[in-house]
This record gives sequence, structure tokens and C-alpha cells, in this order.
Amino acid sequence: MLYEYYETEKLAICLDPSNIDLIRDLASDRNTTRFLEINCEFDDEYISGQARRIGLISDQIAVETLVKLLISIRNDLKKEIDSIGDLKLEFTYKIDEKETVRKNADELSRFADIAMEEAIDIVTVDWIYSD
Repeated sequence: MLYEYYETEKLAICLDPSNIDLIRDLASDRNTTRFLEINCEFDDEYISGQARRIGLISDQIAVETLVKLLISIRNDLKKEIDSIGDLKLEFTYKIDEKETVRKNADELSRFADIAMEEAIDIVTVDWIYSD
């Protein structure tokens, strides 16, 4: 229905990497599904801020507890990414905050089937790796 409504053959959605079942379902569908993994660097301040926003921690958390929790959250994030990698999805592309503009643009160009110049414009936007 969405394809018809927007008169397109392409659809882009963002998925929570913890929803491995949905990712598996999309990959097994009869259409061609491409996955773009966007690797971002999350500092401790960002992660603790997110944890506060969802009620995982309070403002009065002990520093020692926060340090342990940050390690646990980082491990969970890594496991989610590893789980997706374990699926060995056919059409998977990656861009990474630490990579060169050229490499990221090449991946994005292949993922979205767009010109390299357009991909460079996208990967150089200031907020591409922001929340």
C-alpha cells in the first residue's frame, strides 16, 4: 500500500537493531531488501543521557554503578550488531563515522543506487551521525 500511495518502488525505514526478528522477516521477503548499517560513536555522556531519558538510571546514580552500566550497555549494542552480522544478509552495506568520506559515499551509492556525487553530499552532512 505504501508503494502505491507514494508511487514508488523504493521504501527506506529505520529499524532498531535489537529487533532481529523483524530484520530476519524483511530479509526473507520476496522483494529485494537492502540493509544499511550506520556505525556511530557514542560517548559515555550520550549513552547515560539516553539511559536517563528512558528511565534506566536516575540523576542520583553512583559513579561506580554508572560505569558498570555503561559497560553493559556497550556490550548489548555490540551483541545487537554482531547478531545482525550473523544473519549474513545478502545486501548489506555499512557507513561508519570513522571511515573516509569516499568509502562511506561508495557504500551509500551502492546501497541507495544513487550517483557518487549525491552520496558524497549525504555523507558529509553535519548531522548524519547525530541522534
